[in-house]
Amino acid sequence: MLKKYGRTFHLPQSPGATSDDKIMSSVDELSSADEVVFTEKMDGENTTIHS
Repeated sequence: MLKKYGRTFHLPQSPGATSDDKIMSSVDELSSADEVVFTEKMDGENTTIHS
């Protein structure tokens, strides 16, 4: 069975966020994390790009 990918939260300063998007209330946890991975949503799909 396929599982739908969950909604991705926008950063508070994201310029493309709209009123129906989920927006992070704080980035404190990101700034204290050992590693943070950002992905970019392209063509209506959640996509991970590797170099």
